[in-house]
Amino acid sequence: MALLPTFIVGKELQAGRLVEVLPGYVPVEHFLHAVHLPDRHLPLKVRAFVDFLGARFGSEPYWDRQEGAA
Repeated sequence: MALLPTFIVGKELQAGRLVEVLPGYVPVEHFLHAVHLPDRHLPLKVRAFVDFLGARFGSEPYWDRQEGAA
């Protein structure tokens, strides 16, 4: 048994090559925080990076999304 992230085993789980053995188990959540000074003149590079992080690591990881879904 192993606790592996879905970006490593997601396709195998979806294809049925791997089987989830503890479907009710919920691991401890980890969070990602982007911290910056509360400046009204936030550089566009920083704003773009924070937006990128939000889109990439938002509520549903891109690797868990169904193929073809936007």
